[in-house]
Amino acid sequence: MIKLRIAIYTRKSVSKENSESINTQISLCKNYFKGSNKFEVFVDEGFSGGNTNRPAFKKMMNMLKLEKFDIVATYKIDRISRNIVDFVGIYENLKKNNVKLVSITEGFDTTTVMGEMMMFILSAFANMERENIRERVKDNMIALAKKGCFTGGFVPFGCIVEEKEGKSYLKISDEKLIQLIFSKYLELKSLYSTQKYLLNNGFDSLSTRSSLGRLLRNPIYCKSDEKVSEYFIKKGYHIVGSANKKGYMTYGKTANYPTLIVGKHKACIDPDTFLKVNMLLDENKETATKKESKVYWLTEVLYCPYCGSKYVLTNSGRNTYYVCQNRLNRNSNELGIDKNKKKCKNSRYVNAEFIEKKVCLLIAELEDYSTYESFKNKVKKDNKDDEIEILTNTFNSNKKAIDNLVDKLMLLSNEAATPLTKKIEELTLKNTELESKIYELRSIQLDNINEIDEKEIVNSIRNFNKLKSNKEKRENARKIFKKIIYNPYEDSIDMQLP
Repeated sequence: MIKLRIAIYTRKSVSKENSESINTQISLCKNYFKGSNKFEVFVDEGFSGGNTNRPAFKKMMNMLKLEKFDIVATYKIDRISRNIVDFVGIYENLKKNNVKLVSITEGFDTTTVMGEMMMFILSAFANMERENIRERVKDNMIALAKKGCFTGGFVPFGCIVEEKEGKSYLKISDEKLIQLIFSKYLELKSLYSTQKYLLNNGFDSLSTRSSLGRLLRNPIYCKSDEKVSEYFIKKGYHIVGSANKKGYMTYGKTANYPTLIVGKHKACIDPDTFLKVNMLLDENKETATKKESKVYWLTEVLYCPYCGSKYVLTNSGRNTYYVCQNRLNRNSNELGIDKNKKKCKNSRYVNAEFIEKKVCLLIAELEDYSTYESFKNKVKKDNKDDEIEILTNTFNSNKKAIDNLVDKLMLLSNEAATPLTKKIEELTLKNTELESKIYELRSIQLDNINEIDEKEIVNSIRNFNKLKSNKEKRENARKIFKKIIYNPYEDSIDMQLP
């Protein structure tokens, strides 16, 4: 008979009365197995089963990874863990290392079909418990916000976080500047004009119109009011609490359950002003989506040759320029910039009209089929698979980290759980951004599958310079090119075809 290598794990809490002694547990485990087997005993005396932070248990799990054992035997399952989520995770590790688990007094033996079935049931309960923990975290965060506590994330512009008795509270520290920004937007009726006013008067903290727009949209500055709450209900928000003229707190927007909570911090913008500003923003947004722009048809295909980032539009005076996005707005995340990435050396501002005319001439050259064939044979097709794989791996890594943090939360008090909750929020936000980027890349792939055949590309080239609508130009430019890579220092264009 083959000798089995068996790890016997025993544990006893010092506070536990009338339980089996360590020696009894060991003896019963050895007697369970017939034949001549090799045993190694791991003992944790005086340790709780509420977590896995036990020295002998850790040593055993490390030895399992080195393929030292065939079976882990224990007197009862609760000797391994009293936490179902921890236990299922431990079992998955055992299974990954081809190690069976046997509980000698409960008939729990994963070498049998019945034992495997029990594990499926326990796994289902563990998944349910994880979801319950997530729901409790959400409820806990909302409860904290209702008490006036700051629940983590980015600190809004013009605000500070104060610590009191182990909890964080938000305070608007620059009321006058916030009020000035709201009143100026109502006066000038334009994000561009308001931003220009702020820059000209030395307020350079809001570096982009998008960041200015986010400030004006943020209900944290607004005195809570029934009309404001109704406005956000129409936007899809769930409202918690009754209006009390204090500021609002937001939660869950990135996790698809946007919640507006009536907080306790002093707000500085009256409800009517906030509603007027936001209705004007809504109106201007609608107008902007209907209005054609002479500079928008290259934004999705024009790339920097130095860092591979897209060129983005920026205004200077009355002119519009394309600039490498890795040169602009590195203090915010609105363009999806990797802040760890070295700032691009391409500092040139490319006049939008100049580069558009240059691309039009290039397309005119491609109307000659022999020229098109020559270009097609020189360039390589761009593939998004590698980028999607990298982003997906990062997403899965973050998701695993979130699950691990959620599992640990149930062992901690509310106060002790605060750092973990903040970390979960940060990772969830990152994964929302990653999901959006992956979706964007897959959409681009689907656009290419849907399928731009060579005949359609050739037709797009021949018709391009006849088009009047900038929307049509943009659509056709994306059919013709995957990327246009423009080097402003050499005034040269490279390109990638679909």
